[in-house]
Amino acid sequence: MKAFNDIFFNHLLSLARSAGAADRSYLPIAGDSAPAKAAVTELIESIGYGVVDAGPLADSWRQATGTPVWGTPYGPFSNEKGRPVGEDAIRAALATATR
Repeated sequence: MKAFNDIFFNHLLSLARSAGAADRSYLPIAGDSAPAKAAVTELIESIGYGVVDAGPLADSWRQATGTPVWGTPYGPFSNEKGRPVGEDAIRAALATATR
């Protein structure tokens, strides 16, 4: 599983929201095991985030350091509060990643 690698720890603390909140942020996950994805999804949702399935581990490069989804959507590190990022924005950032 690959998860939590694209968000600054301070943003992770400040951007958590309840399920159904209009400004709930989403995090991408990648993995090869459906049961593992379900467990990680449950964990991420329990701490106040939605999940975007980014596919198998072979596609996890789309959320690696330097890709459009890595850190940038949530705001600069200098802004400790960050900004909420919806599901569509995460999907778009993953889609624009190039190797």
